[in-house]
Amino acid sequence: MSAEGSGQSIIKISDLSDAIPQGKFVYDGGWSNISRIGPGQYSAVVNNDKCMLASIINNSGCFLTSAIPVTDTYIKWTLIASDASRLQYLFRLLRERGYVFSVESMMEVTPEPVLTPKQQLCFDKALEMGYYDIPKSTDLESIADALGISKSTLNVTLRTAERNIFRFYSDNYVPPGKSGSNSRSEHIRNIF
Repeated sequence: MSAEGSGQSIIKISDLSDAIPQGKFVYDGGWSNISRIGPGQYSAVVNNDKCMLASIINNSGCFLTSAIPVTDTYIKWTLIASDASRLQYLFRLLRERGYVFSVESMMEVTPEPVLTPKQQLCFDKALEMGYYDIPKSTDLESIADALGISKSTLNVTLRTAERNIFRFYSDNYVPPGKSGSNSRSEHIRNIF
């Protein structure tokens, strides 16, 4: 959603004939710009200046991350909102304007702390003192002295913190081209 009543999308198009015209096309209410990105593969930026749904979503404070047409009258949306009240407001706006929809699923994702308070304290001190610099600006003994703990305790705490950080990264990494979200999201089935 780019402005009041305006929506913009990026669409990937596959065409085995590899014959889709490229360039900018202007039509009543908007424009599109189509580019070939590979054999039989195109990308289109589509701008609709008269989209009531774009206006409603924009006004609700929600974000539309995908809209996948399943049939001519069934579009599966994925939305992200900062909190449930934004979603409830969007639902109210849609109902007031006569749109019919159903919620297929909703999930709230609250990030769990990756590090314990002790791990966070030790990790922050190690960063601050240059333990992770290349080359290192300090050693475990200096950090342990600054924290008032033993070198062996610091070593175990930092290794555990590092393992937790690596595991969090590994569990939450989404390779380029894959979809994923670590926010509140919801799928709405639209019947217009």
